[in-house]
Amino acid sequence: IFTTAFGNIIRAEGVVKESMTGNLLSTVTNMLLYPLFILSLHIGVSGAAIATVLSNCVGVVYLLLHILRHSSVLTLSSRSCLKKPLGASSVLVMGLPNFINSTLVRGYHTLANQLLMQYGTLVVAGVAAASKTTTVISMTQMGITIGV
Repeated sequence: IFTTAFGNIIRAEGVVKESMTGNLLSTVTNMLLYPLFILSLHIGVSGAAIATVLSNCVGVVYLLLHILRHSSVLTLSSRSCLKKPLGASSVLVMGLPNFINSTLVRGYHTLANQLLMQYGTLVVAGVAAASKTTTVISMTQMGITIGV
């Protein structure tokens, strides 16, 4: 969540390259850590979870450092929100539809996984792999839309 949020915030400032670098850094780190933890260290599903958490932390640190060191507009200070509460509330209202969408999608995936667990982990893994395929298509469409 933080990698995506900070990436979008930095992109809104007009620094698209750094936003992409933060997300790419997170993804590539994940791709490198997955086989290390699952195949080399034999940690299994826990290794996949650890790899995901660590890779997202790498992306978050990169994006946070960018905001702290290079951002001319963005700040992580809460003072500006306290000075203008109406401005903060309008930002929250603008993000509400995306929040609802994300919550419903996560709820769907949680429910689907619970229902699929009765058929075994192979079925859950198959559905997850199919979901990744549709995610590639969705992300391509989203990238084009954001670029336009």
